[in-house]
Amino acid sequence: MKRRRLLLVTLVLGLLIGTTSTGLVMAQSTSDSYVKKFNVKAFRFGYSPEVLVVNQGDIVVITVESQDAVHGFYIEEYEVRQDSILPGTPQTVSFVADKVGMFRIHCSTICGSLHPFMMGQLIVQPSIRFIGSALGISGLTVAFFAYVWMRSEPKEESRKEEDNKK
Repeated sequence: MKRRRLLLVTLVLGLLIGTTSTGLVMAQSTSDSYVKKFNVKAFRFGYSPEVLVVNQGDIVVITVESQDAVHGFYIEEYEVRQDSILPGTPQTVSFVADKVGMFRIHCSTICGSLHPFMMGQLIVQPSIRFIGSALGISGLTVAFFAYVWMRSEPKEESRKEEDNKK
């Protein structure tokens, strides 16, 4: 009887984890797009916005516009580079954010005495979609096996009862 309760609890917990994590995945899917677009203004000696935040797996599209001088845009870890961005002529770069972490954005065109300090930051967060999907699949798998085990258990008990009657 204790074994049956344990299986029932396992089944309920597996279903609960599976459905809750699937709900989280769906909530993020509707609120977040897989394509993240940013309009970045480059000026002496910085970027606005200074920090860009995306999720792992997102397609990132960044349009950079210079406000005052010739600037550049470079994210070394992603090999994304746009040189010679002239004032009034926006340039667009795009890539898939496949690495989790914090990455520096540098100006790739010398634009003045404080050029080395012209930096921004790209933050790539782990994808909740992936984590939620993995939890959902795991929870539903546990629930399935608990259900199969519960279904097979009454047959064994009924066999024992039949043997005792004989």
